[in-house]
Amino acid sequence: MSVFYVYEHWRLDRDECFYVGISWALEETRPFDMKYRNDAHLKIQNELLENGLVAEVRLIECNHLSKDELCEFEKL
Repeated sequence: MSVFYVYEHWRLDRDECFYVGISWALEETRPFDMKYRNDAHLKIQNELLENGLVAEVRLIECNHLSKDELCEFEKL
């Protein structure tokens, strides 16, 4: 059985979440991979790096949701 996660990328300088994604297993590296992201995400990463900071990754286990429900949750 797969373990589903919602993951968030946070910028701690503003205490705000700037990205939400879903992952199918804890071993999956996507939540922690900051290299292949869209331009807006990369811009935030660069702003953080200029201030000596990095994005924080937060994992939330969501086994009570189906894959379809996770996809809808991610959109919200």
